[in-house]
Amino acid sequence: MRYDSALLFHGPGAKEASEAFLPTVGRVLTEPFGQCGLKIEEARQIIELMLDSPLGDDPGVVWVGPLDVAAQNATDVLLKCLEEFDPDIVRPVLWANDLGAVSDTIVSRCLHRWCPESSSKEDQEGLIRIAFELVDAATSGDDLKVVELLLEGAKDLELYGLLESAAQALAVEYKQLVGLRFALWERLRTLGLRKSVSRTELLAAFLGDGHEL
Repeated sequence: MRYDSALLFHGPGAKEASEAFLPTVGRVLTEPFGQCGLKIEEARQIIELMLDSPLGDDPGVVWVGPLDVAAQNATDVLLKCLEEFDPDIVRPVLWANDLGAVSDTIVSRCLHRWCPESSSKEDQEGLIRIAFELVDAATSGDDLKVVELLLEGAKDLELYGLLESAAQALAVEYKQLVGLRFALWERLRTLGLRKSVSRTELLAAFLGDGHEL
């Protein structure tokens, strides 16, 4: 899966959510960076990794966080590579517990995902898997699959997290947001402005206009 902006997960469940997301975007190259507060030496290592072509066909992934306790000079070093990285080589996945404590210049260069509560890695992987399946079904016009996934497969998942994951699944390939994909993305982002979402509202967003619930 391709994406052209750095991903920044934030909130109480950001670490678990970002870790579960890693395998969907590439091959993790190293141990996590910044677990004790990102330092300038680590930031320079990240830049070197992002400029180097990893072995194998899959793009590499670097996992960085928590950025809310990163040194200011370290995040300053990262800015240019977050703006200009090649998603076909190495992709950054970032996380923070408190978005408000992350440098504004970092925040402005990222796609964001709110992670409201901590959950197991298995739960996060299940949420992400169903989100991608829902996006594929909705954008291919398979309404029965959408209903099956949302009413059965997602019955034990946190709905707002599912909405955010589905919107993220679309946004990571932003340049391909055309036609049905763009219409779905707009509906999900509009719904995401609320603090909570019902299963009926989410189903309506995935099915689009002209469907009876």
